[in-house]
Amino acid sequence: MTSMPTWEEFMVPALRLLADGDIHRGNTVAAPVADALAITPEQREKLLPSGQPRFANRANWALSYLYRAGAVERPTRAHYRITDVGRQLLASHPAGLTEHDLRAVPGYVIPSNREC
Repeated sequence: MTSMPTWEEFMVPALRLLADGDIHRGNTVAAPVADALAITPEQREKLLPSGQPRFANRANWALSYLYRAGAVERPTRAHYRITDVGRQLLASHPAGLTEHDLRAVPGYVIPSNREC
């Protein structure tokens, strides 16, 4: 079995999904992104101690960091839509994004210690 992609590897597929410009519920993003990353059924069954599927947790972290960079907006709680910044990041980093790339975006919000 291959290893589970990191949360950073979830970012570009998430942006691709959101590129339609529609508002997506956060809980509807993880499965299509997992499909795009070819995450196996066995990997999808792996749970964190909290009971949350590991792949869904990584998708949520990807969305959280994309939000901090202004690549996605949250029009309402747990709903996401791509922004112009997100479209630019997707165009300039089609093969993958890293946290370092996001931190280079003007206005990136550095998380407080309580969020880490």
